[in-house]
Amino acid sequence: MAKHNKKNTKKKKKSKLSPEEKKKRRLKKKYKVDIKTIFTNCGFTQVTTRGVNINVNGRIGEIDSIFFYENIIIICEDTFEKANLSDHLRKKIEFFQFLKNNLDDFHIEIRRKYPKFRSYFGINSKYKFSECKLIFLYCSKADIRNEYKTRYRNDCKFLDYAHLQYFLNLSKTIQRSARFELFKFLGLELNDIGPYSSASLSSSYDGLLLPEIPSGFPQDHKLVSFLVDPNMLLTQSYVLRADSWNDSECLYQRLLLKSKIKSMREYLADKKRVYINNIITTLPSETELKDNNGNLIIRSDANIIKTVKITIPKKFGTIGIIDGQHRLYSYHEGKDTYDKKIENFRKKQHLLVTGIIYPQDMTPAKKQQFEAELFLEINDKQKRVKGDLKQAIERIINPYSPIAIAKAVITALAYEGPLEGQLEIHFYDIGKIKTTSIVSYGLKHIVGIPGEQREQHSLFKEWKGKGKGNIKRNKQVLDGYIRYCAKQINMLVSGFKESLREDLWTSDKRISRVLTTTTINGLIYCLRLLIEHKKLNDFEYYKKVFKELKIDFRPDKFPYKSSHWKALGEEIYKQCFDKENM
Repeated sequence: MAKHNKKNTKKKKKSKLSPEEKKKRRLKKKYKVDIKTIFTNCGFTQVTTRGVNINVNGRIGEIDSIFFYENIIIICEDTFEKANLSDHLRKKIEFFQFLKNNLDDFHIEIRRKYPKFRSYFGINSKYKFSECKLIFLYCSKADIRNEYKTRYRNDCKFLDYAHLQYFLNLSKTIQRSARFELFKFLGLELNDIGPYSSASLSSSYDGLLLPEIPSGFPQDHKLVSFLVDPNMLLTQSYVLRADSWNDSECLYQRLLLKSKIKSMREYLADKKRVYINNIITTLPSETELKDNNGNLIIRSDANIIKTVKITIPKKFGTIGIIDGQHRLYSYHEGKDTYDKKIENFRKKQHLLVTGIIYPQDMTPAKKQQFEAELFLEINDKQKRVKGDLKQAIERIINPYSPIAIAKAVITALAYEGPLEGQLEIHFYDIGKIKTTSIVSYGLKHIVGIPGEQREQHSLFKEWKGKGKGNIKRNKQVLDGYIRYCAKQINMLVSGFKESLREDLWTSDKRISRVLTTTTINGLIYCLRLLIEHKKLNDFEYYKKVFKELKIDFRPDKFPYKSSHWKALGEEIYKQCFDKENM
């Protein structure tokens, strides 16, 4: 009998993954878990679909995830890869479009393939499939170009990585109450959601209308005070938080602090006592005020406090929270031990609100400016507002100031050029270059416009942009100047990067001091000198002259401390650009 060949029975060993491959696998897994966490924290139920192909009228495809809440169904596609992103997106959009055009067959197929879906939409379910709102969601770890978002905006919603991190943070902090902002992001109205579809279109409260003149607010801004149930505010409020999903530049308030929310919930549950200080809000201009006879009030009297009936339309994201977001969101729907007690407070009218009603003709930009100024007035007096927050507010209040332009430029540098992915502009950007001091000490001195700073060392004097003289009256001209500033800085930094050993271009401070605030500010100061001495040039020139640089950026050899960026900039200029002294 022939001997059994042991070699043939041995299983092939799996190839060992490199540390980079292992890290990528972990991050990829976490990315999928993060998406699930957002929806489950917000009260959605997940249907497991990954790895199961569906066949709709001969079209075969796979759905990564399905999430549903009441009558809302989210069909979710997620991708971690950057390569071939546009091709992957196009194919998925075509698949989404096909499913939309074959909804009945799609419904039959997912009922057949996914038992959990079938049980939810069974005979005794609250909703029929035809009553449901179907939303296609495309989640990408890599950035999706705006042209694709515009092209496919009617076919699906896009969850960028930055927005994912925002909703992840929010849902971990206020849990189920985060769903209202998620609904707004998904383009839903309050009456689209099952439980609210047949509810009244407005809420009414008894309150006081303060006199217009003593209030000190601009003409036609009405000021009211009233008691409200936290549940209404949780449903209808918005906060202009930095790093949120809103694409507006007017985002400045801090993210909610989980530790602060927890301690405040403990206070509510244990003391059984409401907050005595009021929450400051802005109310939608559609808010109606009526006197005791039911007559509509157009303007408040000069010196008389009136009792009024306040009627507020029921819509997502229409009540702006200026001050008191932590007090409000401590009432959120949670899963902790405090929620049973807090639930009783959530629906009672005991939260004191001071609301400002805008005039009907006030533009969104003016509203945002008004809110930002009011926020700064309130908060900077109580506790000094942090530098990055004040810079963000400056972009709203005075977009033509050197700080505001510098803040816009640093954001542009973070998204395109050699510093892409290296600058800290989001709350989750851990270990990246901090930008507050770059804006304050470096950039603001080279980007200012006439009337705001001396033109001597500003890029503005070198800019030949169309409409230059009209920059303070035209936002498009300002945007063009911001792009010019970013381009000039990118050329200089790119030339500098080319002169370095590849291993020095790292944020690991044990290896290099290149990607630090000190070095970036030093390069900007060098650019300031180039502007003064009329030596601005292009990338090829910078690449050539930076070969003369003799500064050693290794940690043990780099002599410049954090405050020595000016001396570093002068030395860079002297070694590479000041030919008269060489």
